[in-house]
Amino acid sequence: MEPRNFNRTFESHCRRAGVPRIRVHDTPHTCASLLAALDVHPRVAMRILRHSQISMTRSDR
Repeated sequence: MEPRNFNRTFESHCRRAGVPRIRVHDTPHTCASLLAALDVHPRVAMRILRHSQISMTRSDR
């Protein structure tokens, strides 16, 4: 899939879901912020975000 088509599809899904428009590049940071706000244990967040080291996950918080 071409990047422009992917971005358009992503934006379309965001509109239909009624969520704010963000760049695809920002989705991991948004996910990390939401996990932190929900008090998800750092080890669980690490696995969700596919980080290899806990220090990387904790720096997102």
